[in-house]
Amino acid sequence: MFLFSGDRSGGKGGDVNPIVPIALVIFAIVLLPVVTDEPGAVIAFEQGAGQSWPDPLADRKMLSRLASGTVRRFKFPKKIGAPVDVDFYDEKGKKHSLSQWRGKTLLVNFWAPWCEACQRELPALQRLRKRMAPQDFEIIIINIEKDVAKGRAFLDKFGIKNLQVMMDRDKAALKKMTAIGIPTNILIDCHGRELGRLKGSAVWHADAAILLTRGLMRAAGCYDEKRELL
Repeated sequence: MFLFSGDRSGGKGGDVNPIVPIALVIFAIVLLPVVTDEPGAVIAFEQGAGQSWPDPLADRKMLSRLASGTVRRFKFPKKIGAPVDVDFYDEKGKKHSLSQWRGKTLLVNFWAPWCEACQRELPALQRLRKRMAPQDFEIIIINIEKDVAKGRAFLDKFGIKNLQVMMDRDKAALKKMTAIGIPTNILIDCHGRELGRLKGSAVWHADAAILLTRGLMRAAGCYDEKRELL
């Protein structure tokens, strides 16, 4: 809120109160960039750790355009939530958490070697990884199979490399993220907030999926166009 003192039309001779133009400039700089193309929609801000982050879900018209083609079943939350964090383990048993990748947008994929849909999707995720700038984006594939060797054999068979491979043997991460069934894909922005999820598989390297991912990254303030790949 801006406070104005005195007569806005000025004093003698109709001089404009100097506070007014200064306040208008501040208004234009601070508020106008966060107004969306949806009538009456202004992006809300979430406070966390002394920071203000844009609400990437404010422009629902944009979201409906992004969720099309191979990612038409992508579901957005009703509102942006607080940052999420879950723990899981790598293939050597070392503990990791989502918060390790703060600053990057994450696509978290829950899978298992006995999942037929996963056999089609994981190669697509690898192709998606190649199309995204590594400084801004990472893919974490979380295996819910208890046998590490089976998961590794599956990945080697399909030539899956350059993805962050994690284990969730007791399905604790699956439950905490309320994922039902596999494959399930959850997009997390660079601040740790869920942007949406897709139950089932998708052709993630297709243009529609790239547009969805980059569009949400841009809306969340997590996208650097200078580092854009193909």
